[in-house]
Amino acid sequence: MIRPMNALALLGLVAVAAHPVFAQSRPSSPVSQALLTISEADFRAKLDALAHDSTRGRETPSPELERATDWVAGRFRDAGLTPAGDAGGFFQTFLLRHTQLDTLTTVTLAGPGYSATWALGREIVYAVGGLPVELRGAPVVLLAGIPTDTEQPFGATSVRGAVLLHVISPEQLSGGALNPLHRAAQAGGALAHIVVTEVPAEPWAAFVSESFPEWWEMVDGPDRSANQRLAVYGAQLAAAADLLRAAGADPAQLVAADRQDARLLSEFTVSVDPHYATLEESTVANVVGVLEGSDPTLRDEAVIFTGHMDHVGLVGGRCRPSVDAPADSTCNGADDNASGTVGVIELAEAYATLESRPARTLVFAAVTAEERGLFGSRFYVDHPVIPLERTVAVINLDMIARNPQDTVGFVGKDYTSLGALVDRLVGEHPELRLVPTEHSGRYGASDHLPFAQRGVPALFFFSGEHEDLHTPLDNPERADAEQASRIVRLAFLTGLEVANAPGRPTWDPEARAEVVER
Repeated sequence: MIRPMNALALLGLVAVAAHPVFAQSRPSSPVSQALLTISEADFRAKLDALAHDSTRGRETPSPELERATDWVAGRFRDAGLTPAGDAGGFFQTFLLRHTQLDTLTTVTLAGPGYSATWALGREIVYAVGGLPVELRGAPVVLLAGIPTDTEQPFGATSVRGAVLLHVISPEQLSGGALNPLHRAAQAGGALAHIVVTEVPAEPWAAFVSESFPEWWEMVDGPDRSANQRLAVYGAQLAAAADLLRAAGADPAQLVAADRQDARLLSEFTVSVDPHYATLEESTVANVVGVLEGSDPTLRDEAVIFTGHMDHVGLVGGRCRPSVDAPADSTCNGADDNASGTVGVIELAEAYATLESRPARTLVFAAVTAEERGLFGSRFYVDHPVIPLERTVAVINLDMIARNPQDTVGFVGKDYTSLGALVDRLVGEHPELRLVPTEHSGRYGASDHLPFAQRGVPALFFFSGEHEDLHTPLDNPERADAEQASRIVRLAFLTGLEVANAPGRPTWDPEARAEVVER
């Protein structure tokens, strides 16, 4: 659907939207006045601009995302934030690389009297899990069948630092049977899992076609070896038969066995030489601004507010078509996550009206490339404006415009003391008309995660997944701007209290053990 005004024209106008709903009575306290700036009208105008059809779904990378990034920087500038990006500006830039695993990738197996190199897409396929990483001379553990002992599927044999060569019958080739073993192998420290069986030509061709995944990564960021997920491969039994015989095993007996204990293949090794072709490299940017704190000591600490600007573009890419709107090709991403980005802007504007600034410094980060893998927030935590050990909390807004009526959603609300603070604030402010609700989303699916993994207490505002997600029906018309503005006011009160409190938010010990990287 095409709206009558181009978004770029509208973008310059939204900052002066009126607040008629509050015209009758204006409380005198500075905090109340600041809350008045967070209005339905203002939220709606910004949302309509950022999620307009002309922004074409803000894919990463795209010219439309660049224009949206420029617009957010303009809103931060108009609010009076201090630029905290590169070279005195608002942009914190970094380089993304788009790559693809290609046919030059090989797996070499060697042992006494045997050596063979398998090519990806010919003798071996990539199936699932972490992307292939380079391995040199890893030992091999042979397993046949599906173990019934889920506690110790490999018996007394350690798979740590080894490649699991797993021979099964065609009937055992199923996710239900193999997924627990993938997880057990990963937990046990295995480096890779090669599943060997007989696969007919047609399904094998399908496996081959899916063996060359595309991948996005930060240039100069963590390399692929930092990916802790286990890479899972598949190989035809015929290709592995000579290897198995050289190791003293009968392939036919291995396939027929109900179960054979895992055993180390002495002197046999596996090496993996992955090869990735670069498809493109693109510069993208977070938008980062700061309001310096007022306390001489606490101003060296920070509360950061985050929300991602990017979305999934047009139908034909990651944007899914909708049967209810077959002619609409734009995934506007109004809820996901123009709503959170607008929320961060509204917070910046509201806090900037306070003549008496909060004690701690406030950092506002509209991050990019969340949909590609949380890259914007991952880059920020490696290049923070204020060191992470002095960042006392992150408040992340992701999808705040589609909550069920009069609710405010969270994932992992009570992982930290911020959850109890939210509960108290909604009780103290009945005018917000919000009931906190825990949604069954993935805690690690948004931009607070890189902060939380580094130990920063996080609060994740989230409306819950809905059928319109990543379709053209996630559009501004379906967003509840009035309720979203109330949610942003709650985020304002929460951030203000954290910024002024003498102490820092704390983790629940069990949640910390689960989330924070050691």
